[in-house]
Amino acid sequence: MRPLFDYWRQHPLRTILLVGLLIRLLSVVYSKGFGMVDDHFVVVKPAQKLLDGTDVGFWYLDKSDGRAFSKRSVLYPGFVYWQFYALEAVGITNPQTKMLFVRLLHALYNLLVPLFGFLIARRLAGERAARIAGLMLALYWWMPILSVRNLNEVVSMPLVMFAGWMGLQTLKESRKWHWPLLLGLALGLAFSVRFQNLFFAGGVGLALLWYRQWRAILWFSLGVVVPIVVVHGLVEGFVFGYPLFGKVMRYIEYNLTNSNSYVNGQWYNYVLLISGILVPPISIFLWAGFIKMRKHLILVLPVLLFLVFHSMFPSKQERFILPMIPLFIAIGVAGWVEIAEKWNWALRHPKIIRGSWVFFWSLNVLALLVVSPAYTKRSRVESMTFLSDTPQHNAFVLEESNRKSSFSVPLYYLGSKAQIYKVFKQTDRAEFCQQVFASPDSLWPNHVLIVTDKKRTERVAQIEECLGPLQLETLIQPSHLDRLLHWLNPVNRNEAIWIYKTSPKAVAPGQQ
Repeated sequence: MRPLFDYWRQHPLRTILLVGLLIRLLSVVYSKGFGMVDDHFVVVKPAQKLLDGTDVGFWYLDKSDGRAFSKRSVLYPGFVYWQFYALEAVGITNPQTKMLFVRLLHALYNLLVPLFGFLIARRLAGERAARIAGLMLALYWWMPILSVRNLNEVVSMPLVMFAGWMGLQTLKESRKWHWPLLLGLALGLAFSVRFQNLFFAGGVGLALLWYRQWRAILWFSLGVVVPIVVVHGLVEGFVFGYPLFGKVMRYIEYNLTNSNSYVNGQWYNYVLLISGILVPPISIFLWAGFIKMRKHLILVLPVLLFLVFHSMFPSKQERFILPMIPLFIAIGVAGWVEIAEKWNWALRHPKIIRGSWVFFWSLNVLALLVVSPAYTKRSRVESMTFLSDTPQHNAFVLEESNRKSSFSVPLYYLGSKAQIYKVFKQTDRAEFCQQVFASPDSLWPNHVLIVTDKKRTERVAQIEECLGPLQLETLIQPSHLDRLLHWLNPVNRNEAIWIYKTSPKAVAPGQQ
């Protein structure tokens, strides 16, 4: 092991990026599927739909039907669209294969997070802080698996970290114009990926005002404005036909109107969340370090403003706070290293400090090895993949009568459009049967997907009353992580799916 440790001492950044890449490749290969609704149905689905030329309402404003247009930015889904376009242009059309390449590109892009975390921490507190911050950002247990997900919050992380480094460069070389311009461009793009990232730009602007960097403010403002005008003015306005900045205004209007429609929480929820996921007592060290670094307003103020906004806004989900976590870690580590080197108690009790880090890394490595290769939403994705390999998959029944509504079906993995007949708890069986038999023969459901094992025999019998005998073909189990998340919170609907083959279409019941 000595050559490895020698290499680590001589090339810490190179080592951090290498181990970060290796663990991310584990997620690239094995962590298929999607984590949440937004990282598939808001990004992957519309990108593929645009490529297919079907259901492009997400992209183009259809003024004829009078519907409210999409409130989502086209920037990041457009980036995924061009990846799909390039892959299909060279003959790669299999949905799973395309997502493998997409995950690889995202993993490589995410390595910018530990890179700039290392550089920021080194500038603030030296080599030791840089090594700790770089390792945490490369190997923190949820970073590799999130790096390959298509979440707007995660995609904006490298932009925020790049902006943090550009902020330090701006103050170091205040007479140079390109640093604040690059700083603004990064945060302008981060805004177009996720609109709430505007609070990072607001924090940087306030910091530059505090430092009286008038020239930097002008270049920074120009950098922020240019990508916003290009994306939400020129591209969305002139290319896709939306009103100028129409998506931005609709997004703001929607969130203000529906601020209490989703998961709500107390103002301190995110503080507790950050403290929990960073594992005490290390999270306490990081909070102390973050406060210690308060003199670096160009970094601290954007994070603080972003956190305050999300803490005060009623709607709260864990992923909303993700864009600030890497920068918080880099700042917190740098501050903690300064504290630990001067705090008498820490100097007198090095075993306690060392033991805290050993405890942290022991838990982290265990979680890292379990989570990084996890296949998220496996049963939903593999069900569609299984159907795509069958001769006829243009229609199927989704039977989830133990619930009031069904989950969203990732038809992207089916590879084609399909008619879905959904059966909920409140579904009238006679109307369902009438609807199926009234459909054209080409839309006769060839498969039935029974979700969960609860009363499965009874539910199969009810479906057979309409469709005739069913034959079990396969059982798709959720992954170990899916089962754990469902056990922790049943709202995470990660359940087993039984796939049955239907009989050929016959005479409708009651018409023999």
